[in-house]
Amino acid sequence: MTSFQKGVIALIKSALLGTKEDLPQDFDWQSAIELGKKHQITPILYYGALNSKIALSGETKAFFENYTMQNIVVNQNQMYLLKVLFAAFEKDGISYMPLKGTLLKKAYPKPEMRTMSDADVLIKEEEYSKIKSVMQRLGYTEKHESDHEYVWKKGVLTLELHKSIMPTYHKDYFDYFGNGWKLANEKIDNYGYKMKPEDEFIYNFTHLAKHYRGGGIGIKHVTDVFVCFNADKGLDTAYIEMELKNLHLWDFYTNISQTVKVWFEGKEPTEKTNYITDYIFSSGSYGTIEKRDIGDALNFSKMVGGAEKYHSHQRLNLVFPSYKDMCLRNPIVKKCPLLLPLMWVWRLIELVFFKRERIKSKSNKLQQITTEKINSFEDSLKYVGLEYNFEE
Repeated sequence: MTSFQKGVIALIKSALLGTKEDLPQDFDWQSAIELGKKHQITPILYYGALNSKIALSGETKAFFENYTMQNIVVNQNQMYLLKVLFAAFEKDGISYMPLKGTLLKKAYPKPEMRTMSDADVLIKEEEYSKIKSVMQRLGYTEKHESDHEYVWKKGVLTLELHKSIMPTYHKDYFDYFGNGWKLANEKIDNYGYKMKPEDEFIYNFTHLAKHYRGGGIGIKHVTDVFVCFNADKGLDTAYIEMELKNLHLWDFYTNISQTVKVWFEGKEPTEKTNYITDYIFSSGSYGTIEKRDIGDALNFSKMVGGAEKYHSHQRLNLVFPSYKDMCLRNPIVKKCPLLLPLMWVWRLIELVFFKRERIKSKSNKLQQITTEKINSFEDSLKYVGLEYNFEE
């Protein structure tokens, strides 16, 4: 690990455990500010400095104080909006299960330490017409629909209503979890549900793995693993191990666990934990754009039978998107599938006469995602224990 990485980790450890930590003498606070914004961990760094009795300079102190105070306000507003939303769901008899950040906040020493760019809630897709009415009544604006979620926004809250807790294109993880409702084993209200702690941990870790192989994870993902595992010392570790092995994630979990122990327990780093640390620090919250593009390419190459087939498939998809993609782009196709050929013809006309530059840009981007880059990224995943298990 670099001196800067050690300093950042010392601040995180101080914030999460309440310990007083020392920083390297050459610690660069300006770089820490940039990293905090990039990884969405600024409040953690600030509380780490406070717990370690570090005297920050004027501008640096002002930045951290203002950013953290703003996040306290955002956090309170987000949680209030969720409270109102869940009350409305209860009133209208709509089933829901909060996921990830909305629950993980409670495991942190202070909820604002766990910043949340969006809130995730599992819903039942067959209830969406009722849900849509509630969202409109509460003043939310519908943004878009993706493979596994409907996205709405109101003020500081971006709300992702999940049809399933994993995207269908992460086939191995989707096959394990299904839409996620089979894990709704405990009630939090008449219509509100939650997973048992072990399943919640397994899901959160699988979510981390999904992002890691999709292009990268941020420091926040690692702190989530740490606080989630330490929040409940009574977790059934044998069950967690068995299920992570069923997900083909045990080797990866072992490597991430070793990295966490290096960060927070003073274990000696290894070549592999240093590799993972470097990958995380260089990734930002969800990886760089280039890494995400290559990660997506690798994922879809596994779905279509190899990197070479991926390129031909994507070129065809530029002009003739699949029925599923066309439903997301043009909801009318979902209502009337017979319109698909006509929509393909219209798309071809659009590309030829109105969107030549767009198609050229996408073609150039596709050319940059070479087979060598895809294979190299796959090798890097195998090194840390991650693979794709898309076989039937």
